[in-house]
Amino acid sequence: MFKNKYQPGELVLVRNTKVEKELDHKAKPCYNGPYEAVQHTKGGSYVLEEMDGSVSRRGIAAFRLLPYFNRHSMPLLDELDDHDNDLDEPEDEPDHEHDNSDDEDND
Repeated sequence: MFKNKYQPGELVLVRNTKVEKELDHKAKPCYNGPYEAVQHTKGGSYVLEEMDGSVSRRGIAAFRLLPYFNRHSMPLLDELDDHDNDLDEPEDEPDHEHDNSDDEDND
């Protein structure tokens, strides 16, 4: 399901393995980034660039990378508001009150 090869220019997140051994790891970020993939090396790692333009000195192993999806680039559905008006009104449900007429007949 995960991509094995990232093209130069693609944005990725890097798994933060440093916090996995800490006691309060649940409160810390699991991934760092986004970073831009610069190069895929022969050994299979990736050279990454931070958003400020600084390039990593070491390669990052491919298994630590996840694709980054920018929330702002996702198209919103214009039809979403239109569908809200199409919803049916809830039908009146019959009252489920206890009918005491059976109790009166037994007296």
